[in-house]
Amino acid sequence: MEIDFISRNATKHLKTRDKIQMILKMIKRGVMIILEEGLSPEEQIELLKETMKEIDPLRFVGIDIISFNGSIMQKNIGKFASLTIIAPGGKVEVIKKSPNQLSIQLL
Repeated sequence: MEIDFISRNATKHLKTRDKIQMILKMIKRGVMIILEEGLSPEEQIELLKETMKEIDPLRFVGIDIISFNGSIMQKNIGKFASLTIIAPGGKVEVIKKSPNQLSIQLL
């Protein structure tokens, strides 16, 4: 499986709709995406809504979204780093998820 790491610079100027279309296009090609800057809860909801419209049992079964938030030390206490992994449905399994570690297995 191809895995693409997408920097926050590549997505920060995109509108939510454009970001979702980019993600769905890649996922439909069988690519797993790791976003340096995670999706907001609102963006995740919109992504799920759009995904549901596109589901086809023979061609596109959906997506898996895994969010990982780890605390980082910066001047702003309490700021969090966020990472979002989006994969074609059923292609990734979370093995361990804690505040300090995320382990996944590709299926």
